[in-house]
Amino acid sequence: MLFQEVPQSLQLQPDIGPSRHMTIVFNAFVLMQVFNMINARKIKDEINVCKGIFRNSMFVIIFFIILVLQILLTQFTQDVMDCCRDGLDGPQWGISFLIGLSVFPVDFLLKFWPDRLCPKLGKESEDGAPHSHNSEFVTSLIRQRTSSFNKRVATNSFDRKGSFK
Repeated sequence: MLFQEVPQSLQLQPDIGPSRHMTIVFNAFVLMQVFNMINARKIKDEINVCKGIFRNSMFVIIFFIILVLQILLTQFTQDVMDCCRDGLDGPQWGISFLIGLSVFPVDFLLKFWPDRLCPKLGKESEDGAPHSHNSEFVTSLIRQRTSSFNKRVATNSFDRKGSFK
């Protein structure tokens, strides 16, 4: 049989709570997202993703708030976050952080991946038709708004503050 009953030893037991390995998986996934925030700051294939990171104090504050909250929520709110009741120990946190930090080498390698090998996502489907049935409508709406703006600019219909009359 393909689907058999889960053995008693693997079932969720109320006194123990969720397994520790699932807590590590959850924690590693969240840490990957948190560390990917640093990669997401650079969008033009810049190699040094940390360059200028401390110039944006709000980013640094939010980054550390999220990181500290993840640690506190995983360690001390097991029933709320559905984590292992004992939290994670040092080596398990180390494993989680190493998996989370894996986003840096992956991002680094993707920066050297040739663009010509990647399809133009979102432009066309395999048969050449646009993905969205509304694409013509959106295009015509943009043209209409642009032409309206250009007419206002051409006739100088701005007030002193630079707003439209």
